[in-house]
Amino acid sequence: RSSDLDFETHAVQLAETTELIASSGGCSDAAAANLRQQAAKLKDLSSVIVPAARVVLDNPDNQPAKDYLRTMKDRWLQAAESLTASVDGVVDSLEFMKVSEAKVHADVKEAKRIALAEEDPKKLIVKASSIARQANRVIQVAQVEAENSENPEFVAKLSAASKALSESVSPMVVEARSVVTSPQNKDIQRKFCTAADKVAEGVTTVRTVIEDNWVPPRPPLPEFEEEEEPPELPPPPEDPALLLPAEMQEAEELLRAPLPSKEDNPIHHAAASTFHEADQWDEKGNSLIGLVKQMARKMAMMSKYMRGEAGELRGKADLIRMAKEIARDAQDLLKFARQIAEACMDKRAKTNLLQLLDRIPTVSTQLKILATVKATSMGSGDAKADADATEMLVGNAENLMRTVKDVMRAAEAASIRLRPDSPIAAIIWRRKGGQARRISVSY
Repeated sequence: RSSDLDFETHAVQLAETTELIASSGGCSDAAAANLRQQAAKLKDLSSVIVPAARVVLDNPDNQPAKDYLRTMKDRWLQAAESLTASVDGVVDSLEFMKVSEAKVHADVKEAKRIALAEEDPKKLIVKASSIARQANRVIQVAQVEAENSENPEFVAKLSAASKALSESVSPMVVEARSVVTSPQNKDIQRKFCTAADKVAEGVTTVRTVIEDNWVPPRPPLPEFEEEEEPPELPPPPEDPALLLPAEMQEAEELLRAPLPSKEDNPIHHAAASTFHEADQWDEKGNSLIGLVKQMARKMAMMSKYMRGEAGELRGKADLIRMAKEIARDAQDLLKFARQIAEACMDKRAKTNLLQLLDRIPTVSTQLKILATVKATSMGSGDAKADADATEMLVGNAENLMRTVKDVMRAAEAASIRLRPDSPIAAIIWRRKGGQARRISVSY
């Protein structure tokens, strides 16, 4: 019965810990939702296992009950492994290693004290088990880091360190049992202390390998809510090479103005949001930022024409032309960002960027089609058709700007770990007013 309570308590703690991670702000909304869903599933399975176990305890010869318990146990273990993998995917691996290292060293120190003081053997077994569990989790996370990297040198070093740690765990547990059997044997005590120290050293080695190759993830760019004033942006650059054509200058001035509400001007709102985020980066040495801002300017020009305001676009043909230009810019963005993805040695960052890039061809093609439909419906006398065309074009424009912004973020994250010999490694990400960061690390 006490084991039932222990299992239930630990299951609740596991769900609560997962909720803390999901609510910490260190992962995307989708990842947080996934963590909560998996934690809820594990909690539901836990509530089934306890009564099932009690039935078997009370009826040890009931084969159907035993089969049911075995099935639920297997499902629980699968759910726990899936949840562990998801948590590992959002937790900072280096911070995890540092916390685990400190815990292992503290437990090793206490276990050695217990062994040498010849205290209660049960305490030593508890500490040895804790050390073994922590070491095995370190090995699991190290394996995830190795699988996520395409740097063979780093993978080889980390795999060797993980293997050495793995090979030290079982001997430490064996020596702990020997101490329990012969608690007053000084030679056995010394052997246990040596074996425990080896585990602690192994954890430190794994942490060191990861830290030596670690590039911290960038802090998230600040976002502003649609009802808030946007952050003040610096004036356009004076560099003649970066000066804009007259038609683009007016569009940029509009984008730098206070952000309109999404309801009043949804396309301009989407374009301005993307522009403001891109404008936090310097365009020099980074063609991707220039492309993103150019697409936002052109989208603002489309928005102005659709609202019936005088501007650079003077007719339906201009609307269609601008949509085609945005679509071409999207293809250029796709090609440029794909180079970053192909040179990225972090599999998670590469996969995330490639998945976002898969959206661009469809959304940009739809923009050309819907702009043509909108141009055809304008002045046709069919108010419903014109309203429907406007709604579809607005939705597509918002989707495209959102995708472009996501691609920009993912490209910057992927640029942190580029192959140094790749031409795209020359890209520079520099916040305005900050220090330039040329990406050439080898992780």
